[in-house]
Amino acid sequence: RFCLLKMASTLTESFLADLEELGGDSDEEEEVVGEGESEGGDEEGDEMMDLTEGAEGNDKVTTEAEGLAEGDDVSRIWKSKRMQEHIKRLDRIEAITGGQESSAPDMEDLEYRCIYDSMSLTVDIDTEIGILHKHIRDLYAEKFPELESLILHPLDYARVVKRIGNEMDATLIDLGDILPSATAMIVTVTASTTAGKPLAEEKLENVFKACEEAMRLDELKQRMHTFVQNRMESLAPNLSALLGTGLAARVMGAAGGLMSLSRIPSCNVLMLGVKRKTLGGLSSKAARPNEGLVSTSDIVTSAPPDIRQKAARQLAGKVTLAARVDANKTDSTGEVGRKFKEVVEQKIEKWQEVPPSRQVKALPVPDDKQRKKRGGKR
Repeated sequence: RFCLLKMASTLTESFLADLEELGGDSDEEEEVVGEGESEGGDEEGDEMMDLTEGAEGNDKVTTEAEGLAEGDDVSRIWKSKRMQEHIKRLDRIEAITGGQESSAPDMEDLEYRCIYDSMSLTVDIDTEIGILHKHIRDLYAEKFPELESLILHPLDYARVVKRIGNEMDATLIDLGDILPSATAMIVTVTASTTAGKPLAEEKLENVFKACEEAMRLDELKQRMHTFVQNRMESLAPNLSALLGTGLAARVMGAAGGLMSLSRIPSCNVLMLGVKRKTLGGLSSKAARPNEGLVSTSDIVTSAPPDIRQKAARQLAGKVTLAARVDANKTDSTGEVGRKFKEVVEQKIEKWQEVPPSRQVKALPVPDDKQRKKRGGKR
């Protein structure tokens, strides 16, 4: 038994020794492999870091290049072929006719085409001004983030941004010729307490370029409106008789042309040219929402305040009918438009009439005749 135990212990010790030797070899192999992998991993990591840094550098360069390109040419509508040709036609017509309507047949065709291009391009200019407004707002939010909630009109926003610039003390800047007095006071107070920081010179230059581009587009839009306004009598005589040449041109420009206006229902005509209003904490009792171009007509503004909305709806229906008459060339004298105007004015006058007072009727004369009574008990 002693011999057997000794043999078993010897075998156990040899077995454990073999296991230790095998474990040591595997540890050495793992260390070698680990060192190789770590060296290769470090090299690959360095290469990946280099590639990542290079990619980030390329992205940075691309972004800066795009920003510079946007700053150099924020609006692309000036380079469009259609706009360039239209401006040339405008210059040619104004040089020949001196801004007045021409009776020459070839000039009539050119003016007619130029009128429709002016009205359709007016819509494109409004869209482009909206894009520029978003561009200015995104860049200038770093300097004055509260301004976009105080001034919603794109052109007023651009004028205020160009006037304020990087000035931190807004009390030194006069905004009275740009904004109403109440809004100018609110903007001045808010600008003095804003948490914004001054813009970098390059970013500020891009903001100023975008502001100048928006105001330049607005000047071109006003020039197109004036051109169309001078020729509205021949293009839309009934609409001009109903609204006046200036307002008729603005309504047609907002709709995108006479045919487009004739297809719009009267409830949507009432909303043409609607602008969002900022009350700036003031009372909303006197504010009139949903006030579009039709609501600025003399017919509506001369009516009492309590029936102006009703008068605007009535006038919008007649505007749609007059546009359809002009689009179909049914009447070229403007007589239909004048009749529509008289109908609207008569209805407004009727709404203002005092309702007839209720007459108190006298009691009927009592009948004094004796009635026959039946005798006997009842």
